[in-house]
Amino acid sequence: MVGSYDWSYAGVKLKELGTQHWITNPNSTNETGFTGIPGGSISYGGFARKGLTASFWSSSDAGPGSGCEWDLEGEYQYLHPFNINKNYGFSVCCVKD
Repeated sequence: MVGSYDWSYAGVKLKELGTQHWITNPNSTNETGFTGIPGGSISYGGFARKGLTASFWSSSDAGPGSGCEWDLEGEYQYLHPFNINKNYGFSVCCVKD
């Protein structure tokens, strides 16, 4: 649990419904309207996990050369944060205040 919010079911509420883009995607509701699509990532010069993971950069830094990445996994219902090297490539989402 991060802060006072339970992230264990957040992934279900953020992922696109069905398997149009996801290889596996049980129980998604997309009730937030975010419609997370699994673009995968770029690491060490190659694409990885397309159809399996929606990985997004956060605007928060995690230290020198590191950033915060959030993952939605097709087979899981949670939203998971990671501190990771900025040499990786993840999606970004622009949000209007």
